[in-house]
Amino acid sequence: MAIAFDSENSAQVIDAQSLTYAVTTGAISNALICVTVNWRPTVDAVTSITFDGSTLTNSGTVRNLAPSNTNLRYLVLGTITAGSKNVVVSTTNDTGDVSNWIASGAVVISGAAQTTPQDATQSGTGTGATASVSITTVDDGDA
Repeated sequence: MAIAFDSENSAQVIDAQSLTYAVTTGAISNALICVTVNWRPTVDAVTSITFDGSTLTNSGTVRNLAPSNTNLRYLVLGTITAGSKNVVVSTTNDTGDVSNWIASGAVVISGAAQTTPQDATQSGTGTGATASVSITTVDDGDA
């Protein structure tokens, strides 16, 4: 089965500890959701992300000095019904500072591997005009 795009949505909020937004999915099988969250460095951490009440797995976090941090999480969904389902992002943000913000986007795909959906991740740090990161993945179909 080929991987195919199903749905997406995104949202942002200023001066809040959580962010909730809906993703409307089709009725699909071998489904997977990937959610990315960006936040201002003064927001200490993303504590959880859920989709339709289920907690996503943390795939990795990149912390920058400025202007933002990024977190990627995923959840194997199996077969899902069509309809609107909520993504809920929770953080340890201190409210009362309008310069604190949280932004998130979600993508739902069908045809994803259900037992080992994540092949590899890698991040790096550095300064200067050119940045690079090397990552080794398995060949298509080997996972």
